[in-house]
Amino acid sequence: MDKIIFGYDLPSDIPGKTWKEKNLEMKHNIPLWSLVEIDNDDSPNKGIRLLVCGYTRDCDGTPLYDLTWDKERFEEFEGISNIIVSIRNFGEESLKVIRYGENKKLS
Repeated sequence: MDKIIFGYDLPSDIPGKTWKEKNLEMKHNIPLWSLVEIDNDDSPNKGIRLLVCGYTRDCDGTPLYDLTWDKERFEEFEGISNIIVSIRNFGEESLKVIRYGENKKLS
């Protein structure tokens, strides 16, 4: 029987590492609470400015960002269901930093 190989398990340009292993070593470069603008020509949301409120990753381990329009409301719902006040999973390449946040903690 043939073994199923997922794309992220393929060798990367770094010898001895898969694409997923390489992506998991990548850090989030935009600090929490930075003001960003959606800068993706294919998105109907292009130009909207929001705050970075969380970090996530996709199935390949690529760093992604969660955005919110209301920091106080997001913090109020944190731990309960803050998904109702956030938009999830934006790649760094689709965001333009307008102002860096005060929280310098990156992951």
